[in-house]
Amino acid sequence: MKTSVYLFLFILCMAVSGYDYELVKDGKPAAVIVTGKNPVKSVLFAAAELNAHIRLITGTELPVRETAAGEGVRIHLGETSAAGEPGLVQAPFKELEHAVMFRKDRIYLAGKDRADHSPFRYTRKIPEGTVYDYRTWPNMYDERGTLNAVYDFLETHLGIRWFDQTEFGTDFTPAATLRVHSAPDKRAIPAFEDIQPYSLGHRTVSLWHEKSKGFAEWEKAAYPDLCVRFPDFSRRHNLGYQPLFLLFGFRHRIGGRLFGVNHSLYSYYDRFLKTHPEFFAKGYPDAKRPPQMCYSNPALIQQVVEDAKQWFSGYDAAKGKELDKTRSDIDFSHYAVCPMDNSSYCKCDLCKGKVIQKTAPFFANGNASDYIWTFINNVAEKCKKELPGKRIGAIAYAAYAQRPEFPVEDNIDVRVCMHIREVYDRPRMENDEKNLRDWSRDRGTYAWVYFGPHTWRENGKGWKEGSYHVFPAFFAHSLSRSLKLYHSLGVKGIFMEGFGYNVEAYAGFELLKNPERNADEILKEYFTRMYGPAGPALERFYNKVEKVYSDPENFIRNGNVEQIYWGFRGSRRNMESFRVEIEEAEKAIANASEVQKKRFENFKLSTWNYMLEGKKKAEKTSFNWTASAVCPLSSISCGGDVSKVDWSDAQEFYQFNGETGEGTRRKVVLSLKHDGKYLYLRFREKGLAGAPSPGEGLVFFFSPDMKQPMRKFFISRDGKSGKESFRDGEWELLSAISFEALGVANRKQNARFNAVRADAGKLDEPGINFKRGCVLSFEEKLPGKQTPGEAGLIGDWDFGGNGTEIHDRSPMKNHGRAVNMPQRVEGPFGTALRMERTMLGPQYVEIEKAAGFRNLKEFTVLAWVKLKEIFPGEKLAYPCILGGDGELIAFAVVPNYANVKFRNPNDAGKPHYSWGADRFVGYGKWQQVGMVYDGKLFRTFVNGRISAGAVRSGGQEGLAWDNEGKRLLIGQHPGGNVSYSFRGELGRVKVYARALTPEEIFAGYAEEAKKVSGFEQGK
Repeated sequence: MKTSVYLFLFILCMAVSGYDYELVKDGKPAAVIVTGKNPVKSVLFAAAELNAHIRLITGTELPVRETAAGEGVRIHLGETSAAGEPGLVQAPFKELEHAVMFRKDRIYLAGKDRADHSPFRYTRKIPEGTVYDYRTWPNMYDERGTLNAVYDFLETHLGIRWFDQTEFGTDFTPAATLRVHSAPDKRAIPAFEDIQPYSLGHRTVSLWHEKSKGFAEWEKAAYPDLCVRFPDFSRRHNLGYQPLFLLFGFRHRIGGRLFGVNHSLYSYYDRFLKTHPEFFAKGYPDAKRPPQMCYSNPALIQQVVEDAKQWFSGYDAAKGKELDKTRSDIDFSHYAVCPMDNSSYCKCDLCKGKVIQKTAPFFANGNASDYIWTFINNVAEKCKKELPGKRIGAIAYAAYAQRPEFPVEDNIDVRVCMHIREVYDRPRMENDEKNLRDWSRDRGTYAWVYFGPHTWRENGKGWKEGSYHVFPAFFAHSLSRSLKLYHSLGVKGIFMEGFGYNVEAYAGFELLKNPERNADEILKEYFTRMYGPAGPALERFYNKVEKVYSDPENFIRNGNVEQIYWGFRGSRRNMESFRVEIEEAEKAIANASEVQKKRFENFKLSTWNYMLEGKKKAEKTSFNWTASAVCPLSSISCGGDVSKVDWSDAQEFYQFNGETGEGTRRKVVLSLKHDGKYLYLRFREKGLAGAPSPGEGLVFFFSPDMKQPMRKFFISRDGKSGKESFRDGEWELLSAISFEALGVANRKQNARFNAVRADAGKLDEPGINFKRGCVLSFEEKLPGKQTPGEAGLIGDWDFGGNGTEIHDRSPMKNHGRAVNMPQRVEGPFGTALRMERTMLGPQYVEIEKAAGFRNLKEFTVLAWVKLKEIFPGEKLAYPCILGGDGELIAFAVVPNYANVKFRNPNDAGKPHYSWGADRFVGYGKWQQVGMVYDGKLFRTFVNGRISAGAVRSGGQEGLAWDNEGKRLLIGQHPGGNVSYSFRGELGRVKVYARALTPEEIFAGYAEEAKKVSGFEQGK
């Protein structure tokens, strides 16, 4: 285990204590920079950077000379003619090493440098003024020890800090006279030899998208000079921003010895798909191209070895050209062997059965570890024999993140993928850390960290203009813990997929340089120096945001992302707490310097204003919408007696939100039903630690005609307005309200309602999904009874059978097979199929060639479903019940919001209609859903009742579904979108080649519902 970050070698040839060096006196140079004759590019860049910062501090520069004799302070850079003392010449420096050394009248800043004498210019003149000539600068992965020695000197001895790359991000103390005190000699090697950033752009400072108004406001404040000089954004970016980003990376020691690995086989499609189809995965006949390779194929293995031979001989077979051996940004020491970026593996006889679900349900698992690492091992073993001394680079990622049980060849270096930022999901991070420990036990590893910007990681839409905003991912304390762990395990380098923003970028770079540093110390320095008297308040703001972001209680796996951001983390209560610190900072900043005031303005524009806009947008859009639902009619008159109500087909409402539309962690459901004279309510809440107090209850808001003000009804557990029970942490509250009290005179008119949990009449946090309430229509009569019979039945699956076989009871015998091992469980019709999304992929049933589906101009789909019960805020997307390749038809249910969906692409393959029903499909209980097309209209049904809102006309008339002889899927969209995979249980699925009448559907439902009712009572 490493005990220190840097390797220090103290050279004791001379005593150095007590010397003072005057570099600038009263605004005039008092020292000289010595570069030696014919200096390399790193030394020239180092001299320019040293002078640039001396000019910032004092307003003057030091003379730069090849040699300097006589008295006076000399700052020697690199291998100069005067550097003849032990340890000061180039040869003794180790890879990536640099040194800062003091003698009586000399300062030596040197290190291992690349021997590059190509042309160099620090700046150049253009019509808009002086700009950085960054295309002549060293490469980020060049050996540049002398440059790093200068940065070390600037930080340690001149007090420079690079907090961000804006025009106000460099912090220093102005002085007319600049003195430096001597220190013991220091020779240092970086903690991590390879630091690769995915991006160092604006998002290391600001959260705004570049096309947003918020970004434009921040940009003018953060880069006032560049915005004036370069009105055109593209020119401003290329000539102004790009070099600033590079300088920020150089100054924070980005680069090092490149370890370049990534998915490496994509060139094989162009090179071999036509000539060597045996290289590619089998079992995907409908894919445009196979998603993976056949990693058991010996010929593929030998081809990869041949490519490796060419790579090490100087030829890139993937690009078909010679390698430029002078480039430092290419890893010539490794040949990358990494599969495609998906988990759709080969299904041929050689590969079948090698990918199995055997691990915990994390993104980084071992389901394909034996399969993939056997392939990489086979390549590495052959390379070891044919290319002795050469190394293979690989990644431990996704389904092959876990180390296999068999030995991994010792000529393989591994980059392990880590979720470093998801501190609110400790199980996931601990799983990743275990993988890293396992890989690190006998080899130096590298890490690939999902650092950010977190909008890209958590939400693909997050950066697009017009989409919702994200909550800031502040996590410096956890970042410190992670990097310290990585360093202790011997991690050699880190690839950062994205990077942090604002303080996260600075704290991250500081911890990468020295993982042993204390996070609180870094944060205090940052906020104190950046914002002066406003620093303490902003540090408190940061700590509050970090605590909220990191709290697992504010996170739901697979949850609605915007609800997590602005319902839980950015709740009104939390935002008000954050605002207190911002207002304190606003008061204190009046006593700050002008540059600190500008920085505070930039912070508000980049972060706080972004948060305010995100909260405002969420409350205006996602938290403020109105939906409709049908309240079903009871088959008997209950006379106001809630004990007589059959709740099995009641309308249910899940996912309560707060008064402002924010999320609630309460697990609650409200059921509604009516008998023409009374509205019946059943309120349930699960997961309570104890019984509610006597004054607790439900406030039910109701307007009978959408125009009148909402009437308020308080239903409490005191026995006067409702009946209640509490058992095993679940509270049930029942009540009946007469239509007369509700003001309902005409059931044909739409009403409006909402419901909010309350205590002694005072509204608590949760209300039903809709801030403005839900539009409610009353079912007026029950359909007649006409049994559907077997006429036109072309599919009837109840999921009995053995192994993977799925039998069809219809005359068509459309038998299928279960894919990815869905579980058979007891259901109301004998056997049900439980489906989930697994690391193997979604579970579903596949019928390879459907019969009876020729040119269907009418059809009906009926299914009994039990959707997986999910937590508040969690998202279940669009669980698909049935999909066919013929017209890419899919029938899905959507819980909680608009619930029944139907998709059918037109001839161009694009969906041309899709809608939601107005009858809500709930969780955790058996319900029947159905869809009918009669040649003109589509209708959807829930529990035997037609959902009026789901009837659509126009565009659909005259369609014909032709799926004859083509694939049919149960539980998965034929397009393969995992968002449409079914989660829950399927009890029975039927397909008719005709349009059943509403009477037939209701009669069939009523008959089958008896079995469901008996089954659930028996349970």
